[in-house]
Amino acid sequence: MNENMNFSFYEDNLGKNASSEYYLRAYQLDPKTKMFLNEFNTIEYSKEIIRASPVNHVKKIKEILSYPGIKGILLGIGIQGHFSSGYPNLVYMRSALDILGSTGLPIWLTEVDVQKGPNQNTPSGNVVDKLIAEWKTRTLKVIADSKGFAEASLFQGDCNLIVKHPVTNLLTRLRFKVKEDKSQETTVLHVTD
Repeated sequence: MNENMNFSFYEDNLGKNASSEYYLRAYQLDPKTKMFLNEFNTIEYSKEIIRASPVNHVKKIKEILSYPGIKGILLGIGIQGHFSSGYPNLVYMRSALDILGSTGLPIWLTEVDVQKGPNQNTPSGNVVDKLIAEWKTRTLKVIADSKGFAEASLFQGDCNLIVKHPVTNLLTRLRFKVKEDKSQETTVLHVTD
């Protein structure tokens, strides 16, 4: 459910339990999919009037989890970070994350941006730059040892492996998927001359 706490479109138009009913229906259709309650203004602003405050976020999660028939749902928290150009309230952000973390659910940062300002070298801007650099998809170069063994840790998702023979420069390509339920898996690739 995206931004329904700030705008409450479904509840306003379909009734008090509309969000919970949609989570239930999605859960019945695909019980293995993790579903998120995704909102903005959860970590950015410390005003009590924010509809998606961390406390209200937790209340909504408890409401969804207590809905009949929804036991066992894979639920997560999505938080957006739309920051102004000034310094972020780091104490509030930490407190907000602690409150959300008390649910034991995974927390995903789904959107991050900082308004343009006169001095872009702010703590929030630096955090965004570091996150973008860290999470950016990039090529990983691994060199095998003298016995031809190499090891790499990969993120979940589709991978393309290209192996270059050091003498002949011949390339061997392998496409594979790193699955969530395979925390450690070994793939053996034989390259011959």
